[in-house]
Amino acid sequence: MSRPPKPFASLPWSTRLACAMEAALSRVHALDARVSSSILLRVWQARAALTGYAEALRMQHLPIEEVDVFSHFCDVRLPGRALPDTTGSPFDEFPIWEQRLRSGENAHWHEQLPFSFEAPQGWDEAPKVVRALTLFDAWVRADESKWPWLQLPILLHQFGVTTEILPNLVAGTNAQRNATTGRVDQLIAILRGLVMAADTGLSRLSAMEEGLVRYAAALRNERRPGKMEELGRLLWVEPMLRPKKVAERLEMTIAGAGKVLSRAAALDLIVEVSERDSWKAYVTPDVGLALGLLTKPIGRPRRWPNAPDHIRPTLGALAAR
Repeated sequence: MSRPPKPFASLPWSTRLACAMEAALSRVHALDARVSSSILLRVWQARAALTGYAEALRMQHLPIEEVDVFSHFCDVRLPGRALPDTTGSPFDEFPIWEQRLRSGENAHWHEQLPFSFEAPQGWDEAPKVVRALTLFDAWVRADESKWPWLQLPILLHQFGVTTEILPNLVAGTNAQRNATTGRVDQLIAILRGLVMAADTGLSRLSAMEEGLVRYAAALRNERRPGKMEELGRLLWVEPMLRPKKVAERLEMTIAGAGKVLSRAAALDLIVEVSERDSWKAYVTPDVGLALGLLTKPIGRPRRWPNAPDHIRPTLGALAAR
């Protein structure tokens, strides 16, 4: 009979492990600080929840990419992209994930724990992040569904590693479920996954904030903005849109919705991603680049200035959900 895997909290420390821990914590704390102070906190969290959910489905070996998750929940069928070939209904439990994110903000980690857990040797002396990952690892081995992967961002918050729940911090390795050796390598792999997720989250938040400044500046320069401000607020919630959806949300005709979308596209605030013989579809530049729908411009990235004082009221109006 094989011996049970050694808990992460009981692993001996090494320079390699300490360096991986320091790198992960510095990136996660940087993301936490930026997100916590951003005007787009809740909007970023909503999009990050889609990213985290997509990563959990990928780790369950489902043939679903992040772009499929965004497309599904924005209710936009992307031209030229086939529907995911899966059995069951992988998207149906996303509302449960959203509810767990909300309820996890003020809950203790031991509440509603679906398995028995005894603190291992070294638990009391271990850093908060190691305790969070130790419990996460036990959860992964106790439950073979996607839910343990999705629990990691909540545990990091409940153990005090992050101030806010950062839903994109979904990381892990399938070796946790079937390997009893190489535990240090597994822990380091998780930490590296957190580094990658945090860096991605930071870059996407910066792109969202740049997009907000550009949109607000464009509105201030428009003599007759019409429905443009309402469209801007809608885009933060649903960054993929079709004219029919805009017509429903903003109580317009489809023709009127098409005009306001074309107007925003002419200002480079959104980009059309539809093909010639299909219904028009638009995406915000930051999401289009992140999901591979748009090609990244060649050359040094443009540095956007801080928001001028005269557009700050517009920024606040746009960011309000």
